[in-house]
Amino acid sequence: QGLTALDLPEAGNGHGEIASHAAARREVQDLLQAIQAASEAMLNDPGFRPGADSLWDIRQVGTTSMGTEDILYLIEFMKRHKTRRGSGYKIAIVTDCDLLFGGARMFAALSDSEPFTCKVFRDIQSAKRWITGSS
Repeated sequence: QGLTALDLPEAGNGHGEIASHAAARREVQDLLQAIQAASEAMLNDPGFRPGADSLWDIRQVGTTSMGTEDILYLIEFMKRHKTRRGSGYKIAIVTDCDLLFGGARMFAALSDSEPFTCKVFRDIQSAKRWITGSS
């Protein structure tokens, strides 16, 4: 499997917009690959225990948005690892970008039926408090 092929818009608005769209698309793919690589590393770590909580800090990501197909791809990735990952865990996503915040909220909403709870935060302290259950 993998990401769907990139459908570039028609060149009617100028070549620069196509190049800009392609660069943004590569950034999103880089983000998805980074999340996958970090998840795989966590699952393969000898100290990993199923059901462990995760904090995804994407504040330094170069991209500004994720499309619905990217979010669905990420949910499918999580589903493929459901057995190894366990259940009842939390995923806290931290971003300070409005568009990524919206995409992350969509991920949280669409993964509502999955065996984890996901919340999106704008600051790392709030995310850590939620993950650890402290006030």
